[in-house]
Amino acid sequence: MRSLIARTALAIAATATVASAQVEVFSVLTSDQEVGPAANSSGSNGVGFVEIDFDGNGVDAEITAEFNLQVNDGTEITRIHIHNAPAGQNAGVVVFFFDVIAGLDPAAIPVPEGGQIELEFTTTIDASLAQQLIDTPDQFYFNVHTDAVPAGETRGQLGNVASEELIPSRLTSDQEVGAAANSSQSRGNAEAEISFEEGIAEIEVDMRLFINQGTEITRIHIHNAPAGSNGGVVVFFFDVIAGLDPTAIPVPVGGQLDLSFETEIPAPLALDIATNPDQYYFNVHTNAVPAGETRGQLGNFPTAFPRADLNRDGIVSYADVDEFVARFFEER
Repeated sequence: MRSLIARTALAIAATATVASAQVEVFSVLTSDQEVGPAANSSGSNGVGFVEIDFDGNGVDAEITAEFNLQVNDGTEITRIHIHNAPAGQNAGVVVFFFDVIAGLDPAAIPVPEGGQIELEFTTTIDASLAQQLIDTPDQFYFNVHTDAVPAGETRGQLGNVASEELIPSRLTSDQEVGAAANSSQSRGNAEAEISFEEGIAEIEVDMRLFINQGTEITRIHIHNAPAGSNGGVVVFFFDVIAGLDPTAIPVPVGGQLDLSFETEIPAPLALDIATNPDQYYFNVHTNAVPAGETRGQLGNFPTAFPRADLNRDGIVSYADVDEFVARFFEER
């Protein structure tokens, strides 16, 4: 069974030795990770990852870095490195990917209008350093330097995210507060999967809901607030009120329905949801309870269900008997 937040890339990286293999380590870069002379409020961010390829000779390793960046202040990228220091500290360069200041490259990389840019670099490093990047990625960071912020406009600790993050949630009506407080006893389970594999942050959610009061679902969001508080929407999955979708989702007789949604989200938001899931919650709004009929803090329960909970609604009841009977006859 998968853990609360599945660290797939780091699980691969946890091997003690790598004779001849490829290993990927992911990172989300943000301007607020920069410290000291590099501290800035540009809001520049991105997703990066390194692929380390050991050739088996025990001496060298090939390292490839790919970035999808949003650069807000700089008009040119002047340097891209890996540095050796934990979060909150600055330190020297250990891997040079690009550097016009040091004379390794002839010209800076112009930042296109809008600031979004994709880059890829490959170089060779000592195998022992490569092993350190794998074993202790949090002791290293990407740094992207620009003409506007020479000390570093955006930074990301290696391994601060995995290739995918899996975050479950248990939704209940009694988690709703304020204007959304209700006694519908509507409930459900959801799992959010945040993926960085394509160089962008995507979030996909699968839900099984049991709606007792509303006849239509009008909005499904992720909001930013801890348990017991209401907060603003940060991820829109479905919303007819805001005009993002043409029609509401009808609730079938019995109230059970399975839903899936997928959308892109900003990399800094994805990083914060992955590392601080309890500061966010799912909210399912209906025509009967417009402020929210059922809600669940992200990460508020493990992914494992009791074996007898066949319909995966979070409780063992006579409904599970009905599920068993239905499955029995489907298999006949």
